[in-house]
Amino acid sequence: MIYEFLMQQKHSHTIEIELHLFEGCNLSCGFCCQEHDDFDFNNNRLQEKLKILGDFIDSKMAYSIENNSNWTVNIMGGELFADQNPDAFFDLYQECVDFCQKTIPRNKLDISLTTNLVFTKRKRVMKFLSDNQINLTVSYDFAGRNWSKSQFSQYKENLKFFKDDITRINMTLHRPAIKRMIAQKDIIFDYFYHYPYPIDFTWYVPDLKNSKHYMPNDDDCLMALQFLRDNYPKVDLISNLINNDINPIQCCSENRILIDAFNNTSNCMYLDYGQKNFSTPIDRDSTKSLFHSYIEKKGCLTCQHFNKCGLYCFVAEDFKHKQENALCFLKEFLNETVKESI
Repeated sequence: MIYEFLMQQKHSHTIEIELHLFEGCNLSCGFCCQEHDDFDFNNNRLQEKLKILGDFIDSKMAYSIENNSNWTVNIMGGELFADQNPDAFFDLYQECVDFCQKTIPRNKLDISLTTNLVFTKRKRVMKFLSDNQINLTVSYDFAGRNWSKSQFSQYKENLKFFKDDITRINMTLHRPAIKRMIAQKDIIFDYFYHYPYPIDFTWYVPDLKNSKHYMPNDDDCLMALQFLRDNYPKVDLISNLINNDINPIQCCSENRILIDAFNNTSNCMYLDYGQKNFSTPIDRDSTKSLFHSYIEKKGCLTCQHFNKCGLYCFVAEDFKHKQENALCFLKEFLNETVKESI
């Protein structure tokens, strides 16, 4: 089918693994659905996770060889480095890293740990990073991050302390974040941009609690792209759209597994969504149906920007409560951006 062919052409060949070890966190961000009191991480839970992971790796090994694929493994919580986590957790983290390094070719493997940087026990974190020589991804948000003054101070101090270990910044483009980004200069974001760190913007995925407050409409998304283009054009989200003739789909979920804290698996829709909120039948193991629906709905096959476009989040686009414009906001952005560059 033509949609199968298009997915093959637009998808990245990178194989992506996202491991949530537990959901316990020392922050309570408004756009996060995790169970922030879930610190019950133990060896039994890890072994079940590694069994699922091993089966997935086996299932993708032939594909990776055929396509010369890289593998990315992102290990996260909750908050892995929270002060209340016992030192024994780090032994389990080590077992997780060792498993990946033994089962995936080392020259093709990129492992990162994600943290909110709100902790004071630095020595054990530094030792773990030094022993393993793995990447540190740091999350940040313009709005919705409900932290105290002392937690914000810890964050800023740790930015300086771990500045040479940080390899990427993760940020979510939800509605309050977009509004704040446009309305108010953010010195932390400026620091990230000018250091420079690669900044990975992800579109907000509707959660089960606060989507009415956090779900951006098409105007919000367009304004976010315009603001970044005009003020921070070197961020990947913008520079790729402007400079690359061909861009893959931002999500590589057909070559992806997400293993959540409780060892449920998906490739994309990992929250316990109800069908009533979505137009396309829910399939937690594939985005093929969502891709088909997206291409049909947006008229991508006749769009002059199809090769250049990275498309929007399929889940967010299929969400029935998202406010949409008649014209695709990505097409509108590319229409004006390409015109300006001529």
